[in-house]
Amino acid sequence: MTEPQKNIVKIEQAGLKAHGIFSKGETGVRSQKPLIVLIHGGGTNATYFDNSFHSIPKAFNAAGFDTLNIHRVGYGGNPAPETATPIIDSIPLYSSLIKKAYDENSGGQNGIILVGHSLGAAISLSLAAFEGDKLPLLGVSSLGIMPTKDHPPSLIEMLKANPENPRFIVEPSIESIETFMGPLELIDESLLIHPSMPNIFEPGLKSEMLEWFDPIWYNRFVNEVAPKIRVPVQFLAAEYELQWKGIAEGQPIFDQAASLFTRTSRLDARILIGGGHNFEFSKNASVLQEARDQFISSLVTPIPKPIDPAVFAEIPLLDFALASDPATKPQFLDSLRNAIVNVGFLYIKNTTVSDSTQGTLTQKGIEALELPLEEKLKIEMANSKHFLGYARLGTEITAMKSDYREQYDFATEVPAPGPDEPAHRNLRGPNQWPDESVIPGFRAAVENYLNEIATFAVAFSHLIAESLDMPATSFEKFFETPQHNKLKLVKYPAPP
Repeated sequence: MTEPQKNIVKIEQAGLKAHGIFSKGETGVRSQKPLIVLIHGGGTNATYFDNSFHSIPKAFNAAGFDTLNIHRVGYGGNPAPETATPIIDSIPLYSSLIKKAYDENSGGQNGIILVGHSLGAAISLSLAAFEGDKLPLLGVSSLGIMPTKDHPPSLIEMLKANPENPRFIVEPSIESIETFMGPLELIDESLLIHPSMPNIFEPGLKSEMLEWFDPIWYNRFVNEVAPKIRVPVQFLAAEYELQWKGIAEGQPIFDQAASLFTRTSRLDARILIGGGHNFEFSKNASVLQEARDQFISSLVTPIPKPIDPAVFAEIPLLDFALASDPATKPQFLDSLRNAIVNVGFLYIKNTTVSDSTQGTLTQKGIEALELPLEEKLKIEMANSKHFLGYARLGTEITAMKSDYREQYDFATEVPAPGPDEPAHRNLRGPNQWPDESVIPGFRAAVENYLNEIATFAVAFSHLIAESLDMPATSFEKFFETPQHNKLKLVKYPAPP
């Protein structure tokens, strides 16, 4: 491939400076690919990701992705911050820098994916939590950041030494190498003496490490960062991390941290075997890149095939029975995706609702609509603050005109909300039912139908997620228990 075109994107805000190196993706494969933003950790700079022995930006550029490789505040020639809390204070700065590069260099389309290492991972996750409404984020891949109250004693001692110096230096030793990179047998030792190393690692900022070690950040991560992220998250750690030495010690700590991401639409959480905190320097560095590639590929929407205009001549009719057979399920999912993405409407047949349940509802619905008006008005919708019950002929308005129809509205039966609940909760509540002596079996017919529809709705929501290449249960967190389903029984009488 040709050498990527590079531009320096600078930002200064609230006394903080940072800049990023923007590289365009390979032209032939660049269409509809998101911008990938790389954010390094402490004691290093953007060359951690881009140097003479490995270049993550170049690999992504070759696959058609634009990249922004950020030199954080206090690194890569940017002045050291005067604030004692440079991590949290720099979040708006990085948001502005990324938005600037996205709009001015990357075309402002196709979304953004954040890739962060160590403190850069904490920043990436914080951007998703606090700046997600400003950035069109598709997902976050993080490596090597663990919210914990227990920090390595050697690091704490290093930060306390020489308080007049705002920076710290990790002196090369077998102990420090194994702390940050893992056991020597897992490290590509040729990299340790590579001439690029002095440029990759630089004195770290004590202020950001002390900020991260403060209990305030632990509480912020646990209560504000992880639970607020809704986009997909890849949460990675190494077999040998700063907080543990081996999988047996690390797995419980890791699992606890991963469990904090309660609202993300998808979580890829795993410990990578065969490396340390700076996994890129291990003999198994390709394992990390493969994991990132897989996650990023899952976020990229394939370029849709040209659609024949004839597909819009009619609303698709899908056969739900195809979804229950492994041999025909892929065909069903393809048809469902097309209906969702390219049409927007669909009919479905052969659902899990039984013929007897549907037939009984149809018969009882006709009987209800043929009741005398005085019986219908006993459950008039005007008597319900939950918008349930009977609406008399002509009271419904469509397109600013009276709609010549009458109808009943029913829904999943739930108690009325309490007096202290928000007003919108009144959209759910108990139904109004016609007198059982007047129309025997009507309530049972409606409730049986709603129960079977609820079962079908859950199964169908799983298939919708799968058709969009998402985990089947991705939408469940957005529904209450029980799900709220509504049913209308409508009659359009012949006009006078």
